[in-house]
Amino acid sequence: MKIVVELKGLVADPIKAAEIFRAEISKTLDLARMLVVGEVKVRTPLNTGNLRGSVSSFRADYAGGMAAIISSPKEYAAPVEYGTQPHWAPIEPLKLWALRKFRDESIAYPVRAAIAKRGTAPHWMFRLGLLAAKPKIIEEFNRAVRGITTAWEGIGSRIVSR
Repeated sequence: MKIVVELKGLVADPIKAAEIFRAEISKTLDLARMLVVGEVKVRTPLNTGNLRGSVSSFRADYAGGMAAIISSPKEYAAPVEYGTQPHWAPIEPLKLWALRKFRDESIAYPVRAAIAKRGTAPHWMFRLGLLAAKPKIIEEFNRAVRGITTAWEGIGSRIVSR
């Protein structure tokens, strides 16, 4: 999701205006990151909790703007997100899952055979988490723009469009 904030008008103090803009957008982007991480985590399948607990975010600042990166360092995060082609899955995590879910680890063997035949379905926790957070993120960025324009008007700027 890409959000572009553009304000046009006469800025009385460009340095102060840039500081206000950057501070407000930075704060709002940090809030957006937390919203998405929360939505992703509740959609992440739970076995041991390692994958869910590994979902995190950071803000990347660069010359042209800022970006929020939401990710997991776990090597199995992408296969859980996107699903997999048929493959021979490792048995130990399946045994743990079967023991927790059915209290019978022997169920792991037919599940592994099914994965070898059909693969695994995608969970889309990152995609669906972002979609769930999107309305609130847009609302927060609209609020930020209102705050920026109010602050800019307070330093003598005149905003003609948002």
